[in-house]
Amino acid sequence: MDWINRVGMGDNSVVLIWGMVLLVSIAAVGVASVAAAGEAADWPQFQKDENNNGYTYEKAPLGVNFAWRANLSAAIDVEPLVVGDNVIVYAMGNVIHSLNKTTGVHEWTSADLGTGSYTLSTPTYGVDNNTIYAVAQGGATGTTLYAINASAGNEIWHVSIKKPDGTTAETGQPNTPVLFYNNSTTSLDDDVVCFGTWNGENSAGTYYIYDAADGSPIYNRTSTHTRGYYWAGAAPINQRYIAYGEDSGYLTAVDLWSSSVSDEESIGVNDRIRSSVNWCPTNSTYGYLFFTSRSGAYLHKIGFDASTGTFTDESHSNDIHYSTSTPTITGGRVYVGGGNFSTGHAALLCMNESDVSQSPWAYEPNGAVQSSPAVSIQNGVPYAYFTTNCKDGQFYCVKDDVSSGDLQWSFATLETGKTRKSGAWDIWLGAQLQGVAISDDWVYGGNDGGAFYGLSNVTPAAYGYQVDASPGCSDPNVEFSPADYAKIRVDDDDLAESVTNAPDYFAAQRFNFSIETPVANVTAINVTWVGKGEQNDEDGASLYIYDFTSGGYEFLQASGDTPDKVTLTGEITSNASNYISSGNVVIQARQNSQQSGDYTSSIETDYVKVIITVT
Repeated sequence: MDWINRVGMGDNSVVLIWGMVLLVSIAAVGVASVAAAGEAADWPQFQKDENNNGYTYEKAPLGVNFAWRANLSAAIDVEPLVVGDNVIVYAMGNVIHSLNKTTGVHEWTSADLGTGSYTLSTPTYGVDNNTIYAVAQGGATGTTLYAINASAGNEIWHVSIKKPDGTTAETGQPNTPVLFYNNSTTSLDDDVVCFGTWNGENSAGTYYIYDAADGSPIYNRTSTHTRGYYWAGAAPINQRYIAYGEDSGYLTAVDLWSSSVSDEESIGVNDRIRSSVNWCPTNSTYGYLFFTSRSGAYLHKIGFDASTGTFTDESHSNDIHYSTSTPTITGGRVYVGGGNFSTGHAALLCMNESDVSQSPWAYEPNGAVQSSPAVSIQNGVPYAYFTTNCKDGQFYCVKDDVSSGDLQWSFATLETGKTRKSGAWDIWLGAQLQGVAISDDWVYGGNDGGAFYGLSNVTPAAYGYQVDASPGCSDPNVEFSPADYAKIRVDDDDLAESVTNAPDYFAAQRFNFSIETPVANVTAINVTWVGKGEQNDEDGASLYIYDFTSGGYEFLQASGDTPDKVTLTGEITSNASNYISSGNVVIQARQNSQQSGDYTSSIETDYVKVIITVT
């Protein structure tokens, strides 16, 4: 039996009957209702899976010394996806890009899917049919749902979204993540995609469900509370219900078997729910929904009884100030962001799962955490990865050290702190509204400057000791100890030192970065070194990059005569291939003065990184 009576027009809902294969599947539902997300390293949906759980046991960087950067020329305000060897990015202007997740090289770029000003709807990947589903405002015929071939980027089909009357075209903004609901059956017809629309502050939006196979409409319902759906993604419950929040402060559960609302709960008329819901089952018929509200400024936990399709009286909430962050729940903890660019109260919060009360710590970064945390559990320790939505937006990794949130690292992009004019507005190019995806020891995310980054966990090969005035490509050549390697992973005032032992030599340290990106695809190399140099006659340090064509080190920047820790930078923007040989980029930091008598020359590195820009 397949879907029956798919669409009944003229009402706010449609008739839907699920196939018998689902009845068999429901009997097998256990506590962990997790989507089949393809390969383990994939991140195929918003917050990784259909339940919006947001955590993984995949490794992620514990320090970032190397990153690739792809300039997509349009703001990136949605979370990326990772599918196999590629990372999928939906940029403003409604264009999808597929990049190799290791090299950053463009695999394909879709056609323009729409004309909407903003792209705030994270697409989704259909694991059963290798298809990306994306919604665009102002598409082929109004707001449009597209199915895109994930391997080649060509369109498979598109459908015009129709309002519940069946004839009027939907023109609202599709501002929620798209959910691909895999019902764990062998029938593709049982897979669906879900999303909601927003039509302004005081206009009703509609939630839609479509067949993932061919775009046939299955269900839709317009809000009865004169507001719509903004970042309010849905989660499926026990292959029967869909739950989602609303800008009017209502939480809705839809029974897909009867095509009706099974329950609706007001959490406060002014409590605008602008996060997705995270479904956490505790057994086969019961669990909890976690979400945040923007205006009411609360983190919420509400029980749901799947045997009756109703919300229960078991609920908890805690004032965490402004939040649009979808909570991530693991290990008895709730990780959630707070603040926006104007309200303050910016923090990554760690709360108790049992009653969402404040746990021992809150970490305050440099700006609002509107992103949803991605948590990597490594050797039993949770690390939260997130971004900040501010002029100086950055990537962050914070370690949950039980009683405190300890900064593991932060990473400033090349756009951090920069602006451009758009009419009367200054656009913050470094702002990072949405969060990250994790896969195979990499973290991925973009910013409003249109740059997308892949951050690697790879440490460069490092060597130290002393060099003469004309060092070669392999000088110096004494490899760092494991302890010194650990010191250059992050900027934390723990420095790796090299000292001369003979007159007329400079203390120096060399860093070999091995990159997998083809040389022809590298258009720029950006270098950052943090450290200090000391010698009695002249303190300070200089930064160099090796030019394989000329056969010598090319000067990038010097600190001047200072014993203090400094940050030196340099960028190669033309003939980048001259600085790459057999996949290696060689960087050298050198103290400014030679050893003179007993006055030794010393160089100390706290942190070093290379960013390559790729096409």
